Amino acid sequence: MAEHTPNEFTRPGHHPNTGVLVLDLHRLLTMFFASKKLAEMRTEEAHDPIGWLQQYEEDELYRILLSTAITARAIDDRDSNFLKKFKTTCGELITDTSNPNNVKKLDL
Repeated sequence: MAEHTPNEFTRPGHHPNTGVLVLDLHRLLTMFFASKKLAEMRTEEAHDPIGWLQQYEEDELYRILLSTAITARAIDDRDSNFLKKFKTTCGELITDTSNPNNVKKLDL
């Protein structure tokens, strides 16, 4: 991962390349929005190019989420637990897809 070279105006600590983080978040959003549409294009034929591509979707999802969490943690450690100042929820997690009403609030 490329790092920012600190100068006299920056805080000490790790300065990850946030452009990579933004690009990964873009990939994550496009994956979420495209996944259902791609699934609708799948066929039952032996050679299904969409199915072949979608087999990697879950691994890519985990990679992006893990990379984003690591980057956020590095920034939070550098900035003295900056994220704890936000006392709001940032999303919801459906813990059981067979019961979509079973939702857990997520915070930072």
